[in-house]
Amino acid sequence: MLCKKFKKIDQDYDCKYEVETRGIMRIAIFLMVIFLSTAQASINNCQNLSKSQALEAFNLIKNTDIYEYTILDLYCEACLDTYPKPLLVESYKVMKTKSGYSIFLDGMAYNLAYLYSGGENLAQKVGCETFAVSKFLN
Repeated sequence: MLCKKFKKIDQDYDCKYEVETRGIMRIAIFLMVIFLSTAQASINNCQNLSKSQALEAFNLIKNTDIYEYTILDLYCEACLDTYPKPLLVESYKVMKTKSGYSIFLDGMAYNLAYLYSGGENLAQKVGCETFAVSKFLN
């Protein structure tokens, strides 16, 4: 569109350059969106664990199971959560998944990087590498 306007004003205007620049910018924006959307998901991937890590996490949760419900805290600093949310759990188990083992709380797999038991991060307790995750709740 701009090519038609500028061709009338300036005979030396290169429309080919404009089209190439627009195409490069579209590709750059597309790649940036893909990178940003996958970066957070892959940084703290403590949902897929080794068998020993999953069993250790199961035992840690089992040790806090002293009431009718097990109480864990769900807190994601990277998601800009303002406070930990209590999670009342009726049932929990370890299940094999496509890419390892996961802890299922009331039928849902959880990322241990965002779960706290007794104020301490479960992922760090079982040796799962985390990034920008506090070891303890304040």
